[in-house]
Amino acid sequence: MQRHGLQRRSGGQRVGNGNFRAFDGLDDLEEEEEEPLDVIGTVPKDRALIPRPVGSGFQTLEDLHGKYRGTKELPELDEEELEELHVLLKDEITRCPSISSVSWAAKVLEELELEDDDVFEVIAERVVGQVDELSPQETLDVVLSFGAIYYNDDDFLETLVGAVRRQMKFFTNAEVVKLANAMSRLGGLDDTKHVGMFFEMRKRVNMPLIDKAIRERLRAEATYPKPTEDMKQLISKVRLPEKSRVKKQFKAKMAKQLTLMKYTAEAEAARQEEIDPELVNEGPSMQDILDANN
Repeated sequence: MQRHGLQRRSGGQRVGNGNFRAFDGLDDLEEEEEEPLDVIGTVPKDRALIPRPVGSGFQTLEDLHGKYRGTKELPELDEEELEELHVLLKDEITRCPSISSVSWAAKVLEELELEDDDVFEVIAERVVGQVDELSPQETLDVVLSFGAIYYNDDDFLETLVGAVRRQMKFFTNAEVVKLANAMSRLGGLDDTKHVGMFFEMRKRVNMPLIDKAIRERLRAEATYPKPTEDMKQLISKVRLPEKSRVKKQFKAKMAKQLTLMKYTAEAEAARQEEIDPELVNEGPSMQDILDANN
């Protein structure tokens, strides 16, 4: 079943023919606040540039998106303006009751190339906690936005895989292809855990590259179920910052990933060196070419 012009109830979503209406997520934020709107903004004092009312981050993002839709020119913010926007959004997204508004923020930040790791981490936490509230369009927006920045988190990936599989029937074939590409960037093909989702996608659309990736992954996993000792030693020498978000995953997964990548590269190199006998018999011989030129 295909979706045609999905309706949404909260800000920044498609309505009717796919146009966007004014973002109304500010109402969601304001409703849960007990203090008046003229209170000091949410930016910490040591980083505040000017006082801001609650919802300033979303309002700024809406204004930037509106200008972009009119001019198709990406916004140019200086370092302080960009930092302030990210601080405001990080706080507002944490407290915003509407997951629709949160998914809208992810889509627009990526579209305007204003991504920030900390902001997207907060968005990911909200999505994990409220994934059942996402509409198919919002799921699509989140997957494509996070896929575009190659976000990597096992819990987040698991959450999105479940959402995509539940809502698969609502996506068009073109959207299924986009989802497959984005999910592969999110790590969906890093192991065989989520190949079931890709098999479901293949029932809808023929995707040769995805098929090839699945076959190679299954073959590599069968050959090297565990990382090799040399890859373990290599990874043990890598030093990451203590507060790095990817440190735990890097230590746990990278040795095996490098092992599988090495196997895949070697297998591809071996295939490149092979000569298909059928190709040798095709086309004119060198002597035929020389005779034709005489």
